[in-house]
Amino acid sequence: AVVSTQSTGKKRQEYLKDIVQKQNERREILRKIEVLEMKRPWVIYENARKEFAAFKANVEEKNKKVKELKLKVQPLQDAHDDAKAKLTDAENTVKATSREIATCVNHISTTESKQSAAGEKIDEIGEEFAAKVLEVQERKTKIEALQREVSAYKQELNDLLPAKQLMEASNKKHRGKS
Repeated sequence: AVVSTQSTGKKRQEYLKDIVQKQNERREILRKIEVLEMKRPWVIYENARKEFAAFKANVEEKNKKVKELKLKVQPLQDAHDDAKAKLTDAENTVKATSREIATCVNHISTTESKQSAAGEKIDEIGEEFAAKVLEVQERKTKIEALQREVSAYKQELNDLLPAKQLMEASNKKHRGKS
């Protein structure tokens, strides 16, 4: 029975040793959990800090790229601004020229109206002149006819004059005798 008690004692001792070992392992695990629980906020903080540092580096890289692109684009922007200014100047010039053209068109229209009125007046005066010329020609024709008539009367008078002189001479003779 002693052997059996020893064997039972050994079994029990091993059993207790196992329990103690499991208890120690459990305590170690709980201690590790406690340490890990304590480290957890630090790990979260460290991860967030690393993410922020990476984000910040990315933002700085993007800002650097933006600056580089702005430098590359600046000549194009300057050219665009110059072109825009020239376009504005050209538009102003076109507007001013359009106003001048409109003024000229109005002046031309007014001049054409005056010219048309003057042309009508010239036509009217031309018709009056033609009527006067015709009247003058008719008068010349009448004058020529009257001059021919006067010439004919003069001729007739001249033809009658020697007869008149004869008559006067004969009347003088008859008067002288009386």
